[in-house]
Amino acid sequence: PGCDVYYTNDETGDYFPDQYILDTYEGQEYFETLGELISYVRNLTSDKTIHTEEDVEHALTEYEEQQEETNPDVFLCLHKFKYSAD
Repeated sequence: PGCDVYYTNDETGDYFPDQYILDTYEGQEYFETLGELISYVRNLTSDKTIHTEEDVEHALTEYEEQQEETNPDVFLCLHKFKYSAD
């Protein structure tokens, strides 16, 4: 992963089970399921209304904007791995 290329050829997830990666100012977090991602973002943002990928994206954007004044280095970038047979 990296350089905006987030693909896997492991269709069953036996060797690479992660579906999402969240790049942060502190490192990277990998998630096997949407549920794990939602739980992480809920804890990070204290927003318990997150239920979908779209909610996650919105919450991360809002969190970045809120943190901008106190910590301008904060960034959060979510990527979803896509399956490719190549």
